Order: sequence, then structure tokens, then C-alpha cells
Amino acid sequence: MRNTQTPNWGDFFDGALGKAIWRLPTHAIEFDERTLELRRNGQRLSVEHKPLYVLMALIRRPQQLVPAEQLAEAIWCGQIISDAALVQAVSKLRIALADPARQLIQTVHGRGYRLAAQPQRLLISTSEALQALPPSAP
Repeated sequence: MRNTQTPNWGDFFDGALGKAIWRLPTHAIEFDERTLELRRNGQRLSVEHKPLYVLMALIRRPQQLVPAEQLAEAIWCGQIISDAALVQAVSKLRIALADPARQLIQTVHGRGYRLAAQPQRLLISTSEALQALPPSAP
């Protein structure tokens, strides 16, 4: 049976979950959380949702260790999964990101994963965008 549940992010992320476009300029990567589209050098990549959810989690905690248990809990909605499921999702993500040397997504053995790059947030949530607008002229 296929799991069609939306990830259970809980308080893992801020309230702007799914509202941003992220860029990793040193790797020519752009990720749109709104549409779950990943682009490398402007080309849209075909990637399953689970690896993109891993990226979404890592990109929101750049250069920080994200525990494997926390990733699995959020992405698989509390289902009991094998360690191989998360490893496979990370492997697929590395392939999509052209990161075979594991320089972008680092494994901290026995603990979790870390995004080594500092992403740029290109699109903010609607409420943040509205607050940033200059006041309208009378």
C-alpha cells in the first residue's frame, strides 16, 4: 500500500513551510518548496517526493546536524521504517544534486545528515511579502 500522507513536520520547521524557493548558488541548484521542483543549471529534475522532503528538511537547517530519527519521523509520518529507507532517499537526492562525493549533503555516521552549503531564500511567505511592501500612496 502506497503512503500518500503529507509529511508530519510538526514544529520541526517555522510557519513558512512550503512557501519558499531556495538557491544553492555554488551548486547551481534551485528548489521550489511550493511545487516540489528541483532544478540544476536551470533544468527541471525528476525526483521522487521523499528525497525532496529530505532536502526541504536539510535546507531549513543549513550547516546543522539533522538527526536521522527526526528526519524519518517527519517524512514518514511516524511509520516504522528501516534505516535503509532514509539512506535510499538521501542517495537519490545526492544523485539528483550531482553530489557523489557527499560534499553537499554530509553524513554524520550514526547520527544524521547535514547540508554543507548556505542556501539563499528567494521567495518568502505571503504574509512576510505583504509586510515588506512599502506603504501605498494616499
